[in-house]
Amino acid sequence: MTVEIISASIKESVVIIECTDCSEANLERMERTRMDDGNERSIHFVIDTTDKKSFIVLRRWMLHQQCTTNKKTWGEALSSLKGTITDTYGIGKFRVWDM
Repeated sequence: MTVEIISASIKESVVIIECTDCSEANLERMERTRMDDGNERSIHFVIDTTDKKSFIVLRRWMLHQQCTTNKKTWGEALSSLKGTITDTYGIGKFRVWDM
């Protein structure tokens, strides 16, 4: 799924990434129903970095993002994600459906 990252933050070792769905399927659905009132579908990914496997998946995904190159801290890397259009491959299993 292709998304545009609206915000990314870290609090108490939990990373929250908020995105807008901009995949072709969603854009076609919006065009068919003429829903262009600014109510895009918001998607949240919540990743607990205290879990070793989750941390490795997040780190691998972050390394694939060009905007995070040469960033020294997690805060810098996460803040550089804002506005990035990317694929959710890798972190898709951390999607939260009831936020």
